[in-house]
Amino acid sequence: MIPLREIVDRASHSPSFEGILSALRSGKRRLSVSGLTGSAKPLLAALIWETIGNPVLLTVAEEDEAFTFYHDLLSLTAAAFSLPSRPEDVEPSLETAEQRICALHGALEPGTAAIVATPRAILQPVISPGLFRGLIQSISKGDQTDRDKLIEALSDSGFERMSAVENVGEMAVRGGIIDVYPFDTENPFRIEFSADVIESIREFDPLTQRSISFLNRIRVLPFREPLPQDDSGKPFVGFSEYINPRWVILFDETWLLSAEVEDSDSNDQAFDPSSLERLQSSHPTIVLSARAELDVPLKPQTHYEKNLQLLKEDLENLRQEGYATFVLSQSEGQKERMTEVLSETEVAVVVGILSSGFLLQDAHLAVFTEKDIFGREPRRRRPKFKAGIPIESLLTLKPGDIVVHTDYGIARFEGIERVNVRGAESDCLFLKYADADKIFVPIENIHLVQRYVGSHERP
Repeated sequence: MIPLREIVDRASHSPSFEGILSALRSGKRRLSVSGLTGSAKPLLAALIWETIGNPVLLTVAEEDEAFTFYHDLLSLTAAAFSLPSRPEDVEPSLETAEQRICALHGALEPGTAAIVATPRAILQPVISPGLFRGLIQSISKGDQTDRDKLIEALSDSGFERMSAVENVGEMAVRGGIIDVYPFDTENPFRIEFSADVIESIREFDPLTQRSISFLNRIRVLPFREPLPQDDSGKPFVGFSEYINPRWVILFDETWLLSAEVEDSDSNDQAFDPSSLERLQSSHPTIVLSARAELDVPLKPQTHYEKNLQLLKEDLENLRQEGYATFVLSQSEGQKERMTEVLSETEVAVVVGILSSGFLLQDAHLAVFTEKDIFGREPRRRRPKFKAGIPIESLLTLKPGDIVVHTDYGIARFEGIERVNVRGAESDCLFLKYADADKIFVPIENIHLVQRYVGSHERP
């Protein structure tokens, strides 16, 4: 389910957005658009996919903005990916490697709605689509498969052979059984052979090693992206080779001023920035510019700085003007609290995350985020982790221990603090993350926190 589908549907009634979609349907190859700010840019990308079915490559100047818009897209449409740029002289982090592998695969899949990338990421050479497809292992029950060749293929694609699989990127072999833990799955897979025939495929729990479910087929993405410096002799191409002519290029023109392109090391890039122009010329392209053929009547949302009285007055004015108004909350609990605060207004409070709100005037659509109202940055949920063992007692934890929260990932335990939770004082585990984020976990929820035992990057 797409969390903010109703916002996308409402935006589709904007005459200016309808003009953009009409231009694409009529075969117009290039259109300049002004007026879009913040989350309205990924909203347009989602609208293109949801209404006319064309996937979108959204290019933005900076990695931070790409990360933000990627998460906006996850709330607005079905399948979105982020293609971060690779570091030049070191192995990419686990998170970067996962995002890149999944984005390359997503670009080749028909159900992908959008990919967000910087010009630097688009310019970096990648292995050819044909060879990338060859690194993907499609495995089905009943297949006749050479076990040793499968082991070799998994090893060549970056999986590390261990005695037992506990973490992503690991594989284990015991007789006719191969265990493997890919990037993009909740749990690892166990592939059991009878001679050269795959007899069964199971999903299993890496902590207990017990089977969870039986599967008929699986797909295993490579764990490591081949790099030009590997001297493998494999051909490398531009990312443009991954996207077919149906893709719409949504170019934010601010990248033209970005030092990220100007200062790119020519040794790291297979193509000069003119390849971006060639990419535009070979695909329908919408250029987001300050001056354009079509101006979208959109205003960034007011920053209320916790002035709830002013917010209520603006909501009432919008109601009188016939606006459909949405206030976004990050969780069900926050939705309940916001609904109570705004009980005197006729406004829809919904669970969903966007990086910024806006007024789309010609659709009479108003969106407010917690950042607009409280100045609070949205917390992006991390993938679920299982790289830990249960904590039997608080007495076994000491400040500085590395732990794993099942929703938010690897953190450092800083101690126990007394925190006000919903009007009551509660003892909480204070967890600190590498990006300076922190969370407080009530001690009654200690089952959500495990002691770290894996090989993921530590905070």
